[in-house]
Amino acid sequence: MNEKGNGSGAGSGASSDVGLGEILRGLGGFIELLDDLGDAAGRERRRRASGPFRLASVGRQQFGVRAPVTDLFDEAGHIRITIELPGIADGDIRVEIEPSAVRIEAVGRDHSYRKILALPLPVDPATVQRSFTNAILEIRLDKR
Repeated sequence: MNEKGNGSGAGSGASSDVGLGEILRGLGGFIELLDDLGDAAGRERRRRASGPFRLASVGRQQFGVRAPVTDLFDEAGHIRITIELPGIADGDIRVEIEPSAVRIEAVGRDHSYRKILALPLPVDPATVQRSFTNAILEIRLDKR
């Protein structure tokens, strides 16, 4: 019977169980690798930054275009999408509607957001209803 196993003894007889400590140590190394890659990518993005999506600096962290928090609701007869866009004015938002996707871009003084949402069902782009209140953009589209 394996000390760490479930007692089944299946396989070649060697224990394939890995302890939680070993998993966490492996994840720590992986996270360090991702941090190193992120630092290199951040330096490259800062080198190339230009135009309306120029990076904004906050302390030591650098931020570029962010993906906004979104919710998509499949309701009776229509699709409703809510998008959180803090730091953005209504006039700074561009929405493009296609039958199977919605593209949102917003560029404010300190924040930039961009997201493409694949829709679960085809919609009629001509039926778009849009409102923007308290940094929440709500889009309603009739299903086809």
